[in-house]
Amino acid sequence: MAFSIAPIGLKDLNLYLNFGASYYMTPFRDRFITFEPTTANPASGITGHEITPHGVGITRQQIDDQVLEVPEVQYIPDIVASLLSYRKLEKQDFKIQSVTMEDDTSLFEITDLQR
Repeated sequence: MAFSIAPIGLKDLNLYLNFGASYYMTPFRDRFITFEPTTANPASGITGHEITPHGVGITRQQIDDQVLEVPEVQYIPDIVASLLSYRKLEKQDFKIQSVTMEDDTSLFEITDLQR
């Protein structure tokens, strides 16, 4: 799992689709619409730092003109940015489609097929 830790105030507000992540994670407690505190074992990433989830719940994220609600998100206040697990999104019936931009870069459109 790839992640980076940062001091308070240096958080990236963007949401990143991660092909190697085992679960969803965010450092932003205010994005949760449900939240259950938890004590879990620390995990380590490629940087060698350990992180510990403080809770789990459903997050709500505004993406352009859509609101994405994602279940089973782990709240980890020490990380820099929010990560979405590509594999978990697929397993939960989200449709993920690559969209090519004018500068030949790609963005991803994520649609909840259950809605």
